[in-house]
Amino acid sequence: MFRKTLAFLLCLVMLLSAAACGETAEENTGTDNTADTTAAVETLSAEELKQQEKEAYYAALPAVVEDGAQIDIISGTWVDISAEELTGQKFNDALYNRNLEVEERLGVKIVEHRQDDRKQILTIIRNNVTAGDGTYDAISNMTKYVSSMFVSNLLVDMNTVPNLQTEEKWWNQSANENFSIGGFSFCLISSLCQNADDVAAIILINKDMCVDYNLGLPYDAVKESKWTYDMMFEMVEKLPLDSNGDGAMDDRDIMGIVGQVQDVQASMIACGVDFFAKDDKDIPYFILQTEENVDKFNKLFDMLTDKTRVCLVDGYKFAGELTGWGYWQDKFLMGEALFMLQYPGNMSTYLDMEHDYGVLPMPKYNEQQKEYRTMTNTGFTSCLSVPKVHDNDISDIGLVLEVMSYLALVDVKPIYINNYLEQRYIRDEESAEMMMLAIETAYYDPGFAMTDQWGNPMAIPTTVVTSGSNTLVSSIQKKESAINDAIQKTLEAIGQ
Repeated sequence: MFRKTLAFLLCLVMLLSAAACGETAEENTGTDNTADTTAAVETLSAEELKQQEKEAYYAALPAVVEDGAQIDIISGTWVDISAEELTGQKFNDALYNRNLEVEERLGVKIVEHRQDDRKQILTIIRNNVTAGDGTYDAISNMTKYVSSMFVSNLLVDMNTVPNLQTEEKWWNQSANENFSIGGFSFCLISSLCQNADDVAAIILINKDMCVDYNLGLPYDAVKESKWTYDMMFEMVEKLPLDSNGDGAMDDRDIMGIVGQVQDVQASMIACGVDFFAKDDKDIPYFILQTEENVDKFNKLFDMLTDKTRVCLVDGYKFAGELTGWGYWQDKFLMGEALFMLQYPGNMSTYLDMEHDYGVLPMPKYNEQQKEYRTMTNTGFTSCLSVPKVHDNDISDIGLVLEVMSYLALVDVKPIYINNYLEQRYIRDEESAEMMMLAIETAYYDPGFAMTDQWGNPMAIPTTVVTSGSNTLVSSIQKKESAINDAIQKTLEAIGQ
């Protein structure tokens, strides 16, 4: 869809260029110009078309960067901002070439300052801002740490940073909309934040088991927007769950679904549950307690606590000797679990798996839900911010982040997906399509980045599921006042 849209825009640019030269569409071709131009575009190779799209993109950019300027980006570990040299590894080289193109096009030097201790970046930026020292132009770190900088008044409002085309596809619209409070946008997520893709919630499915038990593969159901939790559990119900025939479920049996308790949050987001909403002044408020959200949780609770079908490992009390995460991960590897809740960044674990497997997005609550929604791990999702020590050069900073984000989408993202295919982390084109669907439907709740500041409300359902007793409503009631107080404290800290 994106390529088709750009192709159409390219056609439009060519037509407008002809008109600017004093030619009408008919004068230029003598026939239906739109059809002819479209046909001409379609004869171009994919690489030629991409290059023309790039040229159109660059032509529209303001030339504000002074030749020789340096943009310094401080980043946490596991954040893919740059590569030191060409190594022959395709993803590494895509990062290197992306930054080289930005530097050559804009006449800048991009320098990444990577910190092994992600928490330490808060101290570094605080000292930087206090001293009025503009050493660091931008920050790429995990959202949970950026929130601390926000409430400490250390960040620029991203709405005021020039040259960011945040309405475009290379910027995540969910994050753009929800990562703001009172109109102040403290961080954004773009295609440059590759780490956010690595921690997007997905589901692995054992394809061999689907054949052995005549379950079918749900790829078509996903494409038809019919992939739901009910469908997933209907597949689980067809398994011989008491596989050793002893009349009880234990760690020697086939399992339907294995995962970790953090996947409860991912399931909630996938089902359309919103933990927070915003009022007309862009102020978040807590809504987990709504009837609709509670109803959705009740259904998930019944499913996820059914220990004859599901094992969420952390805190899981199960009969048997080997009940740690490694054992249950091996259950999937050995073909004794149909589904596993996972993240793309962990896919190398399955490189040597003998059983064939595929990738699926998280299911919807039901078919009436309009869209799939994917949660990214709240502890490891990276985002972009600008420290509050810049004035004259903020246009340059914005332009560099914009172009890096654009090129991340058109040049790095395809390599990212192909790398998973070539390395056999994923094994079929449909799985690549499914993984891209999960990445492209990433949803960021307004409380996502602020969860540590507000008493970790995102973890309430997780705690309830782990307990084995459905106390969601009372658990919310116990925490609701403290959550509201924390929100108010944040508003006071930022002057709202």
